[in-house]
Amino acid sequence: MTNVRIKIEKGLMFVIFLSTLVLISVECVSGTAPEEEWNNTFGGTYNDKAKAVWQTTDEGYIIAGETESYGAGEYDFWLVKTDLNGNEQWNKTFGGTDNDRAKVVQQTTDEGYIIAGETKSYGSDRECFWLVKTDSNGNEQWNKTIKGEDTAEIYSVWQTTDDGYIITGATWSYYGDRTPWFVKTDSNGNKQWSKIIRITEFDSLDYVHQTIDSGYILAGCSYADYSCDNPWLVKTDSNGNEQWNKTYGEINSGCAESVQQITDNGYIIVGALPYGQTWLIKTDSNGNRQWNKTIGENFWYGNKILLSDDGGYIISGYNTSRGDFCTGSWFMKTDSNGNEQWNKTFVEPDYNLAYSVRQTTDGGYILAGFTESYNVHGEADFWLIKVCAENDDWKNEWIGMDSEEGAIITTSELQDAIHHWLDNIPVRGHIMSTADLQEIIVIWLSD
Repeated sequence: MTNVRIKIEKGLMFVIFLSTLVLISVECVSGTAPEEEWNNTFGGTYNDKAKAVWQTTDEGYIIAGETESYGAGEYDFWLVKTDLNGNEQWNKTFGGTDNDRAKVVQQTTDEGYIIAGETKSYGSDRECFWLVKTDSNGNEQWNKTIKGEDTAEIYSVWQTTDDGYIITGATWSYYGDRTPWFVKTDSNGNKQWSKIIRITEFDSLDYVHQTIDSGYILAGCSYADYSCDNPWLVKTDSNGNEQWNKTYGEINSGCAESVQQITDNGYIIVGALPYGQTWLIKTDSNGNRQWNKTIGENFWYGNKILLSDDGGYIISGYNTSRGDFCTGSWFMKTDSNGNEQWNKTFVEPDYNLAYSVRQTTDGGYILAGFTESYNVHGEADFWLIKVCAENDDWKNEWIGMDSEEGAIITTSELQDAIHHWLDNIPVRGHIMSTADLQEIIVIWLSD
């Protein structure tokens, strides 16, 4: 009888405990900008700037950028791997005695990584495209340089369905003319073909993505009327041969910074007006405009767009609206028609910029860039920010489960649920970690 009474008391205490958790938990409600879960910095005594982030198959993160603090040269590629809570697991540098700057990282189909940027240490005395392929532990497997006419700069890289890589960037001539450059490699980084696509000598193509027909969609800007930047969209087949191109200067000015193919086989494009207001253009599968919208406020420069899990869009960029030489990062969620649902900014006293944002497997978001405000190590540090999901639907499902007689929940399941609530939340003035809480509950429910 005593054991039954103890179990009943424990059950009642557990119900009260869960009720308390519900009351003190921070909700991420639809229509409200989601809350930051955590942020972390990585760096040495000088400038270290993250340019890209990717969630890995183990639910951690891989971050790539440039480091002045570590490595062999002035700047080197820097690759940092973290667990799902942003704790560093390992880091690697790649480079020679000159400037080598990473801009892109992606986990590859073999669970290794492709890192891309420019090198001045290898290939020639001018900047070249540089691809570095590693295994899952960041150990180099191969690297390749791809030379332009004079200098070359990478803007975008993706692994293709044949396990090769597609690259867009620019090459400058010896006379200073910039030419959009479009390069395809095999799985070992060997160049298979390259294309020059342009309307005028001032054009640029800043972003590439493979389309569902195995061709490519490219976004950038063209001076087609020689008066201002015109958003520019180019569609090619799988061999890089142009199928169509469209400019949208009659609608918006400024470069098309990023593009995604969406479920109706059309495209969504993001860019910004010269004074900073961000715009979206939605097209059909042939690039014909269906609608366009301006979103956000002045001095909000949108430069990346992603498809969200609910069919809407995630737009990210930077914000200079404070006017005090402070640059902050912002990102925005819209519905499928481009209507704003929420926006969130990270503006601090100094210069902070997130170059990359991705949606995570838990429905939240991960951002990477650099910070001069939280630079606990040096002049500027890698900056990794995790933002929670908009809706904690799992919470409602978990709390709303029917209480079946004999139903059992394991302590590991309980820990997973509580982790979403109580990591570093103050309880009566004390900070309790999930590890502490787990230990208490395991003892509490073990009889």
